[in-house]
Amino acid sequence: MRNFSASLRCVLAALLLIAAGGGVFGETYYWIGGTSGNWTDGSNWSLTLGGTGAGAYPSTSDDTACLASAATISLGEDIAVSKLEIPNPNEETSSFSVTISGDHTLSASAIETVRAAAADAASDATSTLVFDCDVSAANLIMHTGGNVTIASNRTANIGTIENQGTTTLPSTLTVDGTLESTSINLNSASALSLVVSSSGSVTTGTLTGAAGSVTNSGTILTDTTPSHDILSTDSTNPIYSDTSNYVY
Repeated sequence: MRNFSASLRCVLAALLLIAAGGGVFGETYYWIGGTSGNWTDGSNWSLTLGGTGAGAYPSTSDDTACLASAATISLGEDIAVSKLEIPNPNEETSSFSVTISGDHTLSASAIETVRAAAADAASDATSTLVFDCDVSAANLIMHTGGNVTIASNRTANIGTIENQGTTTLPSTLTVDGTLESTSINLNSASALSLVVSSSGSVTTGTLTGAAGSVTNSGTILTDTTPSHDILSTDSTNPIYSDTSNYVY
């Protein structure tokens, strides 16, 4: 009887944790912290869009973090989530930028950016996600008009990078720091531009996409020869390939 009672108490405790959102199942969190705040402050996140503070923050590999308005968010610790996204819940018609900063690492299975305005809206508004922190992700999907910047002195390890969209508004991946990736595809329904500054460095297995463009003022190294249509035309800053030394 004593063992049965102990087991029953464990079951009840587990059920209470689930009911309280104790991290057994992932949650979707929406940033409500205004233009600046700390990621680890539970009052800056809500479980509903525009709702009240959740008293918790996205911090598990099952959680999704949604950033839908301009903000600078400071990391107080290493953070791991399932998905980080800039969604389009309000169909914003003005461009906005979200910066995640701090001497910590943000890890996610997937990162997804969406333009500020709805795809069918008559607007050239864009969204920009700036990583002023180290970042690790399995894949990055940049939808039409959704831009990403890797800040100087920061390192991004991202498996696959691609662009998706249905309009002609392009997306830009700007690398001021270090980017290591398995593959970068600059060509999808709309083109993706890769801009590498003088302080930037990109190492990738493959670099493909006939509709994409490359502006290279830093270093780009690929495992295979890049697609002909996206080769850098600047002989001062060529794209280096392990198979052919460098190509223009």
